[in-house]
Amino acid sequence: MSLRFLSCRFRGAHGQVAPLFAAAVVVAMLTMVGVVGRGVELAGRAAAQAAADAAALAGALEGPVAARRVAEANAAVVVSYEERALLVRVEVERAGERAVAVAESVVDRG
Repeated sequence: MSLRFLSCRFRGAHGQVAPLFAAAVVVAMLTMVGVVGRGVELAGRAAAQAAADAAALAGALEGPVAARRVAEANAAVVVSYEERALLVRVEVERAGERAVAVAESVVDRG
């Protein structure tokens, strides 16, 4: 096959890479937006869980006032606080995400 034959055969294929590349860029950008959105969601959920954990530990050591103070320091609000025997259960809300944590007190404050 001569080079001239190949050049005639693929002559109508010029310019087809640009639309395919543009489509690939659009797909990549949409995927990136989805990944970033999911990452933000997971980070918010993790921050709410960290606030709940800290509030439950503070509640187990010092009671409900300490739990609320620690939750507020973590930009969260205590939704519920329960003490049963040596267990403290705290539910917090932070930026629309709710999380629950349970801690065990080593001292019976009751």
